[in-house]
Formats: sequence, C-alpha cells, structure tokens
Amino acid sequence: MFDQFAQLESLLRELVDCLRALLAEYGDNKQRLAELQDEAERHKGTPERQQMLNEIWDQLHGLEALGGFLSDDEEHGFPRLFRRKYLEILTIMRRSLA
Repeated sequence: MFDQFAQLESLLRELVDCLRALLAEYGDNKQRLAELQDEAERHKGTPERQQMLNEIWDQLHGLEALGGFLSDDEEHGFPRLFRRKYLEILTIMRRSLA
C-alpha cells in the first residue's frame, strides 16, 4: 500500500469526479454539436462550411471543462484543478516508493 492511502484515495475520487464532469458536459452538448457538424458537412466545398466549423470550434472552446482543455491558457479553472490533483497524486505515490 501507498503511504497516505486515505489522502490518495480521496484525491483519486476527486480526479474521477473531474472526469465525470467532463463526460457529463460532453453528453449534454454532443447532440447539438453533432447536428452542427452534420450541417457543416452538407456544405462541403462552400465558404459557409468553414464558418460553420469555426462556430463549432468556438462552441467547444466555450464549454467550461472541455474548453479549458482546448485552451492554451494554463490558468483556466477546470484543467488547472485536474492537473493539480493529478500532480498531487503522483507526488504522494513517488514519496511512497522512495
């Protein structure tokens, strides 16, 4: 077992909660985004298609969780939280193995 098992278990549960939030957000938006993608595909070879694809990309970036992962901004809340928890888990595990 790892040292600080209870803390490690708690952090892993929080990390799973972050992933669940990401999946829930995707689930809440996938139908709408798929419909936009289908519409863009029907406009293949036209200037409207690129505008539609840009709109889809903008909407993906606008999502709280997924948008943060797509962003270059490392200060975005969701990925920062995810990254912090992940690194904390690795630190605890490494200390236990040393």
